[in-house]
This record gives sequence, structure tokens and C-alpha cells, in this order.
Amino acid sequence: MIAKRILLILSIIVAALSFQGCEYVKAYRLASGFLDCELDLSSKMIRVENGEAHECEYLQKSPVYVIYYSPDECSKCAINHMLANKPYFDFSKRQGGFETIIVVAPKEDSFSEILALAEQQELAFPIYIDKDHHLEAQGVIPNDERVHNFLLDKEGTVSYIGRPLTSENTQKRFIQCLTKLNDK
Repeated sequence: MIAKRILLILSIIVAALSFQGCEYVKAYRLASGFLDCELDLSSKMIRVENGEAHECEYLQKSPVYVIYYSPDECSKCAINHMLANKPYFDFSKRQGGFETIIVVAPKEDSFSEILALAEQQELAFPIYIDKDHHLEAQGVIPNDERVHNFLLDKEGTVSYIGRPLTSENTQKRFIQCLTKLNDK
């Protein structure tokens, strides 16, 4: 009886570890497929900064770190927790050689609410609202939010995927990638 329970517990552990391994492989394949894709940021978007909104076209002049919220994600939650992204803006100012932008693509029926929430936040960094889902329409960005933080080179090619401030290792890899891009 005890042997059967031990065997059952071991089977569950092996199955859980296999599943975790499969998830890692899926994430790796997803990121590998997105890396080196081209993405055009030059579209009309609503820029909200310091509580003011205006329509503009984003013009990329240097490498840019993009924090992207797709229509599948909770845009209201993203706007309400936007201050959590401030360290990325601080990092880009300290590090130099790139800028950070946030792009939120709300569902069509929640655009007005999301715009009003973004204006109420009165954040000192810009949020770009992609009302027309220009980025999503390019068919390049995967649906998986694990890859919705990425660095584009000057030409708009995805050169790094991930959140560089999660550990010293990721920050080091990000800086190495950025150095290569700026040395081109």
C-alpha cells in the first residue's frame, strides 16, 4: 500500500517536471521565433504624459525598449499599475543609448475608459495608446505576454526579449545587446 502511494507521488512529480520542461521549451521557441522580426512603430497613436493626451506618430531614432500590453491583456489593470514600469524609464536615462516606451492596445470598446484612466494617472513618462491596433495588425508580436517586453534596434528589428531589470544576469545580457546595437 505504501509502495503504491510512493509510486503515485513519484509519478505526479515526474509529470509536473515534464510539464514545466515543456513550458520552458514552448517559451524558448516562441521567443526564438519573435527574435529578429521587424516591427514598425511609426503609426498614429495617442501619447499620454503628465495627464495630457494628444495624437502623434512615434518616430524611432534609436534603439527602443518596448513594454507592450495587447488587447488580450487587461488594459485597465495595466494603466492602474503603470508606476511599476518607472524603473525602466529610470534605467534608460541612467544607461543611455536607448529609450523606453509603453504601448497599450486596449480593446475597442474600452478605449475611452483607458484614455481617461491614463490621463488621470498624470505620469511623468509617456504611455502610447495604440487605438487602431497597428502593432498587432503587423502579425509579428506573439499573443504570449511573456514576450511583450523587447528591445528594437534602430531599424525596428527585435534584438532582445525579456525584462532586463529582473536580475543582474538579464541586465548584463541586455547591456551587451545594447552595446552591440550602438556599435553598429
